[in-house]
Amino acid sequence: MAEQIACTVVEKVIEKVVNSISRQFSYILCYNSNITNLTDGVQDLLNKSAGVQLSVDRANKNLEVIAPNVEVWLTKVGEIEKKMSEVVEGIEKVKKGCLNGWCPNLKQRYLLSRKAVKQTLEIVKLQEEGAGYTQLSYTAAPTSMAASTSTFRYEVFESRISKTKEVIEALKNSKIHRIGICGVGGVGKTKMVKEIRERAIVEHLFDEVAMAVVSQNLDLRKIQDQLASALQLKLDEKGTTYDRGIVLCKRLMQGRILVIFDDVWEDFDFGELGIPVGGEGESKQCKILLTSRDKHVCETMQTQVNFTIELLSDEEAWDLFKEKVGDRVENSDLRSIAQKLVNECGHLPLAIVAVGTALKDRDKCAWEDALEQLKTSTATSIEGMDRKVYSVLRLSYDYLLTNQIPTRKKGINEIQRLFLLCCLFPEDYDIPIESLVRNAWGLRLFIDVKNLAVARNRTKSLVYRLTSCYLLLASDQEGHVKMHDVVRDFGLQEASDGEQVFMVKHNAVSNEWLQNDTIEPYTAISFGTKEELQQPIGLVCPRIQLLNLVAKGSVQISRRYFKGMEELRVISLQVQLVDFDFDSEHMLVESPIKAVKFLINVRMLSLESCRIGKNIGLVGSLQKLEILSFYESDIDVLPSEIGKLINLKLLDLRCNELGLILPGVLSCLNKLEELYMGDYFHGEGVEERNQGNCASITELCSMFCLKTLQISVSKPELLLKLKDFPFGELARFIISEAGYKVYYGGYEFRNRVELEELDVVSVLNSNIRGLMNGTEELKLFNMKGLNNLVKQLNEDGFVNLKDLRISSCNDMIKLFDANLPTGSLGRLEQVWLFNLPVMRQLWRGPIQLPSFVNLKSLKIYGCHAMTSLFSASVVGCIVQLESLIISGCKMLEEIVSRDGAAEDDSRMIEFPNLDILNVRGLPNLKSFISVSDICGSENNHDKLSLFNEVLLPSMRQMRLEEVNMVSIVGAQMRPGSLYKLRDLTLVRCSKIVCVAALEAIKQLKNLENLDVLGCDSVETLFDLEGLEEEVMVLGQLVSIHLYLLVELRHLWKNVPRRGFQGFQNLTELKVSNCMKLSYLLSPCIAKLLVNLQQMNLWSCNIMERVIQMEEEEEEEEEEEEEEYFHWSKTETKNIIVFPQLRSLRLANLYNLKAFCRRNHYIEFPSLDKLFIWNCPRMKIFLSRSVRAPKLETVVFNHKSIPVHELNYMMKRQNEAGGEGTDGQGSEGEDFD
Repeated sequence: MAEQIACTVVEKVIEKVVNSISRQFSYILCYNSNITNLTDGVQDLLNKSAGVQLSVDRANKNLEVIAPNVEVWLTKVGEIEKKMSEVVEGIEKVKKGCLNGWCPNLKQRYLLSRKAVKQTLEIVKLQEEGAGYTQLSYTAAPTSMAASTSTFRYEVFESRISKTKEVIEALKNSKIHRIGICGVGGVGKTKMVKEIRERAIVEHLFDEVAMAVVSQNLDLRKIQDQLASALQLKLDEKGTTYDRGIVLCKRLMQGRILVIFDDVWEDFDFGELGIPVGGEGESKQCKILLTSRDKHVCETMQTQVNFTIELLSDEEAWDLFKEKVGDRVENSDLRSIAQKLVNECGHLPLAIVAVGTALKDRDKCAWEDALEQLKTSTATSIEGMDRKVYSVLRLSYDYLLTNQIPTRKKGINEIQRLFLLCCLFPEDYDIPIESLVRNAWGLRLFIDVKNLAVARNRTKSLVYRLTSCYLLLASDQEGHVKMHDVVRDFGLQEASDGEQVFMVKHNAVSNEWLQNDTIEPYTAISFGTKEELQQPIGLVCPRIQLLNLVAKGSVQISRRYFKGMEELRVISLQVQLVDFDFDSEHMLVESPIKAVKFLINVRMLSLESCRIGKNIGLVGSLQKLEILSFYESDIDVLPSEIGKLINLKLLDLRCNELGLILPGVLSCLNKLEELYMGDYFHGEGVEERNQGNCASITELCSMFCLKTLQISVSKPELLLKLKDFPFGELARFIISEAGYKVYYGGYEFRNRVELEELDVVSVLNSNIRGLMNGTEELKLFNMKGLNNLVKQLNEDGFVNLKDLRISSCNDMIKLFDANLPTGSLGRLEQVWLFNLPVMRQLWRGPIQLPSFVNLKSLKIYGCHAMTSLFSASVVGCIVQLESLIISGCKMLEEIVSRDGAAEDDSRMIEFPNLDILNVRGLPNLKSFISVSDICGSENNHDKLSLFNEVLLPSMRQMRLEEVNMVSIVGAQMRPGSLYKLRDLTLVRCSKIVCVAALEAIKQLKNLENLDVLGCDSVETLFDLEGLEEEVMVLGQLVSIHLYLLVELRHLWKNVPRRGFQGFQNLTELKVSNCMKLSYLLSPCIAKLLVNLQQMNLWSCNIMERVIQMEEEEEEEEEEEEEEYFHWSKTETKNIIVFPQLRSLRLANLYNLKAFCRRNHYIEFPSLDKLFIWNCPRMKIFLSRSVRAPKLETVVFNHKSIPVHELNYMMKRQNEAGGEGTDGQGSEGEDFD
């Protein structure tokens, strides 16, 4: 029994030992199958893990809690995945084997196989556990919109590409959370945000992007559903908007999410919708991007930055139209029509697509018909036009009736009427807002407006609304707006029937408006022709309220022509001659008032650029006339009858010629609110005009209702006669010495006062001082006794002043003292000071915000007593300063002074927006800011550097002329202080030795253009000593111009031999009159100039070679050549290629022997222009070492020769000792 038990035990032991041994051997023998089982098992497990992760992601997006066992399971899978990577590394080791692959590595096979078996068992267990965590299907994520159809291919338009990049950059800005995209309907806003959505996803700018179309009918629940769908979030269909918003808000706070709202028509509450705003929400990078036709909506929704999508350029519009109609547009019969069609579509993408699609397969007749319909604004019958373009504009137009504007009935109607009023002007016309004001007043467009000032404000407010809706466009001219052609056509169609019926024809045939049957229904006629006007007799137009005529020839205002226009309220004429004839036979038996019964309702008469003929006095019979303008017209005499216009509120006498104003005319107009005198009191004959036979300037004193006055006086003392004139009551004014056209040729102007050659005491004793509070532009010239601007002229501190110019005031000491009234000079944008010989400082003592907070430009010339501009404590108030120009201030030592500053003013000073710095003729300037003792005052070099403890992060242009600093940048400059500097010019800075040492080079990373002229001490342009290897140096530099640097020896000095990169964008290098420059480039630098296109060398007398090694380079190359010859026994050549160089000019280089040494191989693959003048010692240029395959001809000593003759001609010149030159190209000649 015991023996049997012992045998059993031994068998089991042997079995286990055998099994163990066999298992160990199986790890080696079954290596391949074990590894395969492991990889297959890992792949199956990862597939299951992906399914589980989808469930987890969906649960997270729906704010559900994940079970702990699921999270543990996913963690274990992640660990298996890491272990698998270790197995893969082991497999590679096994493959290598031992003895360079001759013998397998059995130990590695064994260990790796055993690990594979164990991990496979773990994988099987995890697969079984994970089977319960997965499901058969999942909700698909929102598909990309890239493949969606669109009206045009967005990516082909450069204007859209650049704008998209700007929006993307704004999205990357961590400080910007709300962005608006604005533009007229059909301009491509939706396409742009779809493109941005794709870019945001592809470039991983956000974890998720959700987009919702808002549309005109705001529905918050619908918007919530769209966002939830994009975010794969389930919202309770029965829940309230508020409750759903809470869930959406929590979801949007998970990671970085971009929310896009397209087609927003009115503002709505982000909080109620569920968009996280402020605080934690914004810290999670939830950003909002919205599009709207109305910029005002974006502003109401507090967007931080708005981008306006402009119309297509000429080239883009043509390409889009061609894309829609096909290449057949290049047909000579269709091309001219097509170009006109594109112009009529006004470069609006939606209009171009609609027209192009409709005409794609149509014949020439259809194209001509479409063009005619567009010209005549009857495009409703063009397929697609009414449905697409006009429907877009219809929505914008109808929306003017909603609660985005005043809700009163009369307020609702007036914005549409003003819009239609804009349609009366020609296409692409710069519409003066003042014209809209006057026309609107004459038509009684604003019912509840009592005076012109309120009417002007109302008009500007409505124009802003129309502009923000993109029914009007901004103009390049101040005080004007424009209207898109397509929008104008839409407006004219709206005014084709009903209450408003317009006839608008410009560039028309003279007699187009003569037919009675076509003109009778119109309420407004705007007619323009370049021909002589044919004025119709007995024209019947009973509904007409506005008549605008622009033509050659003459117009007679008489019963014969205007009898059928009794409702006429506004007459605007631009013709050569205007005559008034109210029927002399009726004048004999009737009063003048009855004789002009046919014009009884006229309230506005504008005669612009006309010659006013006979009987102008009859205008005085128009008793309801309230606006009378002779702008740029010619009048011999303004008669006394004009004084009978007792209801006149505006008189514009800014005439080209105005002979006389009879006495008493102006004084009778006591209801006048606005008077524009033009140059009547300016120029010759002023003294005579103030005698008894004509109107005197003192007549203005009777105008107690006057709120606007424009007057130019050549004799400033005339203003002193207006002792009783209420200057302080004026809201708009120009009181100038120069003619009114010098500064303002149109309607719009700023409140301006010019005072010249007056004693300040006389000004203080007059009412002129009352203008100062409202003055926006103030010019003072040769004012006697003026020494303190604020104290003497306006103790309230010029709260509205924007532009200040003071010149030749010999008593001016300072602008003001400390302790200014609150708000003083808070709107000031520009200061110009000239020839103030005793001014020692701009102001004394500290100033407080908001003083100078809007100052953008400061120009100072010839203030020789000034030693500094600002104190350090003032800099915080001038943070908006963009341009600083200082010239001819001989005693100026520093721009910013720390004298008398607080202790903490040793901190770094910053001018965050300073863009342009131009200083000239400051021989005593020591530094931009005085160097503090704390920041290393023991460093004399820093003390002599122009910039030290100052930040100039926005500086782009800098010009330093006749400034005696030793260097530009000191060691105390923080990195990035001059990061944006693009253009640097140094002129006659006599003490600077090195233009850019390492400290400066680090600051000038984005420098593009460097000009150095006449700096007598400059020895080195760039000193790279101390530069670390593999650092990019001046990679944005495009051009270098050096002229008359008599001590210059090195352009580049201490260049690292290896690992150095830089100057790769340099395209232009011009060097002239640098007498001590022995060579231009080292081989190391030459190899970097891969984009150099133009090289000019001129009058560098000791230069022997263009490319020459520095001494250290020569030693290193000699060592390398010796080592190379030691084993190769052959000669080496250094290859230098100038791949882009096209133009090379060498002139007046009397010692130049060769372009480079013989052991360098130079290639000019693009060179096609070579000029060599007065280089008598140069024997050869082209050889086996110098190649220029494209070069065919050369200009040699001002003669054009074939390239193959160049070396022969140079050899002849050299043998002749330079006699081959013709004497031209001498010093001083510009060979550019």
